[in-house]
Amino acid sequence: LTMLKEQKKSGTFFVLGANFQTRINATSVESVKAVYGNQCVALHGWEHQSHAKWEQWQDSIVRSQALVANTIAKQNVSPLFRPPYGQRKNDSVDFFKAQHLQVALWNIDSQDWNARVDASAVENRIVALMLIKRHGVILFHDIHPKAKLALPKVFADLGDAVKWGDCHSLAKL
Repeated sequence: LTMLKEQKKSGTFFVLGANFQTRINATSVESVKAVYGNQCVALHGWEHQSHAKWEQWQDSIVRSQALVANTIAKQNVSPLFRPPYGQRKNDSVDFFKAQHLQVALWNIDSQDWNARVDASAVENRIVALMLIKRHGVILFHDIHPKAKLALPKVFADLGDAVKWGDCHSLAKL
C-alpha cells in the first residue's frame, strides 16, 4: 500500500472476509480504513476455497460484502468479486446481479505465489506480457513479498509505455 501511494498508483485489493475481520480485531476499523487509504477494496469471499464446490459460497460473499461495506469508505468499495482460483458456480449470475457485484478475473498472472519464481522473474514476466499486450488485469497477491519487490521495477521499466488505470474508474466499467 505504501509503495502504491509512493508510485501514485492504485490497485484493487480483493480481501478474504475472515482475514479482513482478523485484521480489524487486531487493530480497529479506523486503522484498517486508514491502511487502505484511497485504494479500492473488493471481495474474494470469506475463505479461500473454490466457490464452485462450496455449499456456503453465497453466505461467504454476503458476509464479506457487509464487513467491507461497514469498514471501508463507500467511494473505495469496489463492486467486484474475484472468485478463488477463478472458480464459481455456473448458475451464479443471478446471485451476483442481486448483490450488485461483477465477477472480476485476470488475464495476466504474475506468478508471485509460485515458490519456484523469484521477484526478478515476476518483474520480467509482467514487463514482457504488458509490452506485448499493452493492457490487462494483472493478478498479484499482497500476502507474497514478491509483488512489493517487483512492482516498483515494473513501473520504472514500463514508464509511459503502459497506462495504469485508476481503480476507482476501473470498478465502474
